Amino acid sequence: GDDAMGDDRAGAIRRQAQIDPRCLITMPQPPTPASLARVAKLCQDLAHEYYGGECARQAAKTSSAVHSIAAVKPGFKAAAFAEFHGDWAGALRLYRAAYGYLLTAHAAAETCPGGYSTAGVVAASPLGPRPVQDRFERLAIAEQLHYKLCALLLMLHPGQPAEAVEQMRAHMSTYKRLPPGGSGLPRAALPMHWRWVARQYHAFAELLAARVPWGAGGAKGAAGSASGGIGSNGGGEDGVSGSGGSSGGAGFGTAAAAAAAATVAAALPPPGTPRTHLPGFYYHAAATATEERRRTSEAVAAAAEEAGGDAPSAGSVLGAACAAGVQGVPKVPVVAVAEGAHVGTLRRVGAAPSDVRLKDAEYLRHLYLSSAAGPGPGSTGGGGGGAGAPLIRATIELLTKAHEHFKRTVLPGSSGSARLFASLVSQLAAGYLGAGDFAAARRLLASVALVYRREGWDDLLGTTLMALKDCAT
Repeated sequence: GDDAMGDDRAGAIRRQAQIDPRCLITMPQPPTPASLARVAKLCQDLAHEYYGGECARQAAKTSSAVHSIAAVKPGFKAAAFAEFHGDWAGALRLYRAAYGYLLTAHAAAETCPGGYSTAGVVAASPLGPRPVQDRFERLAIAEQLHYKLCALLLMLHPGQPAEAVEQMRAHMSTYKRLPPGGSGLPRAALPMHWRWVARQYHAFAELLAARVPWGAGGAKGAAGSASGGIGSNGGGEDGVSGSGGSSGGAGFGTAAAAAAAATVAAALPPPGTPRTHLPGFYYHAAATATEERRRTSEAVAAAAEEAGGDAPSAGSVLGAACAAGVQGVPKVPVVAVAEGAHVGTLRRVGAAPSDVRLKDAEYLRHLYLSSAAGPGPGSTGGGGGGAGAPLIRATIELLTKAHEHFKRTVLPGSSGSARLFASLVSQLAAGYLGAGDFAAARRLLASVALVYRREGWDDLLGTTLMALKDCAT
């Protein structure tokens, strides 16, 4: 019908409903495109005003807690509201500010003397009774803020990842580093630390692969080459030079080959692009961190077995990691835990509100006992020991992805390319050797030996030949 309404009637409806005058709209039946556009515009304006107001309200809370960890939460909320109303530059600025608040708090906590030593299990610690948990909570928050910053930087500067790469470099420079001196983390917490490090590299590799022109499609060939070995899908006469293999098959005509070559050329990074701008660099770093996680997990498991058997006590896990003399600490009861109310926290299930947080000894024991819950860099499982085989498989998968990306983006014959590919394939062969796949390891090591012999790298050749001997035995 008619979309007109008398002023008296409209005023009465607005007063009765207590609504903004703009929110009362009459529409013809059936609605016309123009009337629907009016409603859409109103909703857009109201949402923009609401999110803008919430952004300003949360940002105001940070001013009273500047340079404090208390400013991180409202700073993150303010940035999220800025994203909601499309202020991408404002969101980037607010995420950076929140990241800076956290960075200041983390630096202060890391320099507290003795903060992560055995004394950290008791309430007398300068960081409070739970310094290890507090550290991993900061790392979890930093991970969220860092990912937001990188995603926005890559969105605002398409094809130009320099700022995102610098953010990644600074992020890992700060948080990958273990606490200094005598305040180092207990050994039982090291697998969790390296799991976190691997997840940072893996997430950035995936983000970079999705956002830069030369990163697309890098994961497609990884699954196939992981089982068959690098040499099985081309890559030059020795399998590690990084050059593309033959396309093969009579069904491929010259037109198809030319189209494929044009696609590959379009996906190449600009000349002189640093390797830190390539996704393969970060897949490789994630694989190295995952391997370090496996080594530290096995060290924790070995120390626990020496000190107390299959179910490690606080003395066995902490005593192996910290100073001598902690062996007499009684066993810590196993407690049921769940995700806490805040990012990166755990809580006791069924406990009183005043007792929901775990003690550090309980937290470390939980990390050890939950080690079987998922090996990958992006998994949500714990970070303890005993997950050797799944972690080897995860390392192989990441190294294969790194090789596939480098093979597409690093030109054969470029500076350092031979050593790069040989190093990658050597690591991959070691992974297959650890997994018990001697045939794949032998094939990869043989291809690496050809490169080392050709380049005259005798020390590396000797190590490779000894590994080939291990495959034979």
